[in-house]
Amino acid sequence: QRCPNNAMAPKERAKQRPPPTRVTHRLWGKMPGPEGPLLHWKTLGSHGFGAVVIGLKAKDLQSSRLRRALVDLWRGRKGLLVLKDLPGLTPDELLEFTSSFGSVEEALAASRSRAQVTHPGRAAVPGVVMRLGNSRDPTTNELNASFTLSAQLPTFSSGPEVCQFDSVSRQPNWHTDATFRERPPTGSMLYAVQVPPVGGDTCFADASKAFTTLPKDTQRRLEGLEALCSQAHHDALHNVKKPGTYVLMNAEQRAKMPLMAVPLVLTHPETKRKSLYGANSSVFLIQPLNSPAPLTELLNRAEGAEAFEDPSVDRELRSLLPHATGPDFVVRWHWNVGDLVIWDNRCTMHCATGFDHETF
Repeated sequence: QRCPNNAMAPKERAKQRPPPTRVTHRLWGKMPGPEGPLLHWKTLGSHGFGAVVIGLKAKDLQSSRLRRALVDLWRGRKGLLVLKDLPGLTPDELLEFTSSFGSVEEALAASRSRAQVTHPGRAAVPGVVMRLGNSRDPTTNELNASFTLSAQLPTFSSGPEVCQFDSVSRQPNWHTDATFRERPPTGSMLYAVQVPPVGGDTCFADASKAFTTLPKDTQRRLEGLEALCSQAHHDALHNVKKPGTYVLMNAEQRAKMPLMAVPLVLTHPETKRKSLYGANSSVFLIQPLNSPAPLTELLNRAEGAEAFEDPSVDRELRSLLPHATGPDFVVRWHWNVGDLVIWDNRCTMHCATGFDHETF
């Protein structure tokens, strides 16, 4: 479940399609106590990126004072927060806790409807929970989750260096969530219900630190560029990689979907830090800020079965990923049942990694 980002501003409508909407170290800490549950945490990354919290119980998440402390810690640790060992949380409890970070999405796109988790308390607790993974319906044996194939990490190291993006294989699939939406999500939350014995780690990158360590002339150039995003292109691209992953949109459905133009450098509305932004499978073109809508021919190729991608995506965006996902900027998280991770899409990137999904 994700929190909408209100930092995006709309652009004028075009004739053919709605045009792109413009988006604009301590070892351990203890807080807040004594009035609320004691919060034990430590930094995850070597440069202050991310925090892991231990010792909480489900009932502790009901404390408004603790929730405020967790939100502050999330912001202070650059948008990455891990709560360990909270098994058995219900969808209602997840939704209620998520609301501490912002408004919760209340609907899934039609192409993701099979992944929606149903729960008796939905009328009382607004929001929607989506299932990720390779789980199947116990009655029909059909996939009941959103599942995309990811490369398995090499086994010779348990460190973050093996998470670095490889320009040849284009793996792992580093991204920011849902940049193709009219209101891209501020943050995302992932909760572990079942985990494989080996593999399936998630890696997170500090996109702010990655930007500030680029040469100044590169920073200035990137600040003048935007990524053009389309959900139809996203779905078509994943279907090229693995047919049947998503139901392809027809021409009428595509025409109703907004194009999104998001900056390659996003200024966080709260911290004012600048971060690399926009990496997503929905990106099919990089262009100067405030460019006109793309030609119909290009759009049809990008959103159709071909899933065409303009060379500018490789040149201007994907070429940044080896730097942005280097070990100095990355935290690798190995999941255990009951782990809960919250990240800020405005200043982080992340990638799933594979596991033996035929066996587990």
